[in-house]
Amino acid sequence: MSENLLEIRNLSKNFGSVAALNNISLDIKTNEMFALLGPSGCGKTTLLRIIAGFEYPDSGQVLMNQSDLLAIPTRTRPVNLMFQSYALFPHMDVFSNISYGLTNTSLSKEDISNQTFEIIEKIGLQDHVKKKPNQLSGGQQQRVALARAIARKPKILLLDEPLSALDKKIRQEMQIELKRIQHEFGITFIIVTHDQDEAISLANRIAVFDKGEIKQISTPQELYENPTNEFVANFIGDGNLLKATSTTTGFKHPALGEITVSHNYESGKQISFLIRPENISLVKVLDGSGEIVDSVFAGYRKNINIKLKNNEIVRVYADKSASLEIGDQVNLSFRPQDIRVF
Repeated sequence: MSENLLEIRNLSKNFGSVAALNNISLDIKTNEMFALLGPSGCGKTTLLRIIAGFEYPDSGQVLMNQSDLLAIPTRTRPVNLMFQSYALFPHMDVFSNISYGLTNTSLSKEDISNQTFEIIEKIGLQDHVKKKPNQLSGGQQQRVALARAIARKPKILLLDEPLSALDKKIRQEMQIELKRIQHEFGITFIIVTHDQDEAISLANRIAVFDKGEIKQISTPQELYENPTNEFVANFIGDGNLLKATSTTTGFKHPALGEITVSHNYESGKQISFLIRPENISLVKVLDGSGEIVDSVFAGYRKNINIKLKNNEIVRVYADKSASLEIGDQVNLSFRPQDIRVF
């Protein structure tokens, strides 16, 4: 990956007694698709607004190419923000909406027209040039907003919940389109979302936020397979976080018994461990460690919930053809290398 474009150092921002950002630091690389992920109120949008220039931090630095971004006035920063609502001009057609941002530049009318048509072609809006926003679908409106945001060729494009207004099918199509467009234009994208599937599908790297702090920064695969704390384990993907007591060789669970696995905890400590639903195998028995209490057909698999004898619920992804029904007694098995201990 290329060099750092944006460097955030020890950034803090308070709103009254609430710490929206608490001494956070991160680097974002040139031409990277970077996601800020977390629940509502975790600080991710505050960070986006600071980068855009709509908020200022109480302390810390934001550097772009090692220069102070905070010293640059909002309207001249090489940064653009695509609003969640798209904020298109209802009385203007697609061409005018996209070209509007170029009208206050030094470009000639001919250059503005050429540049606008080039963007329209790259984003796939050729058939909609003369349409007003109310004549466009949600996905088309989003493309117009994206084209307008890209028109001035910012170094960074900020996207605040860009796909939240779209239905599932269009959202999936636009995820592919966003990646294509980002690659085509070579602009660094920073995306704010609370949707983990969206972040995992789109981003090269993800910063997971909670209560104004960054809990982990990593690739989607690393976050899923090797979360470093319980919050990330719980927030990224479907996971079973179960309670147990550490032993010299692993841990002991009230329903699953002794599990041999390496960890760094003293014997007798209360620990949590993560096991993903796809890493669990089930065997029907007369008297098992749990009972199937729910089974939902989900296309290529069954999503099965098991109530263990200590009343914890475990989710398992089973093959759609598995003869497992509600009420069946089952034993659970999994590999030690698929367990993460906290």
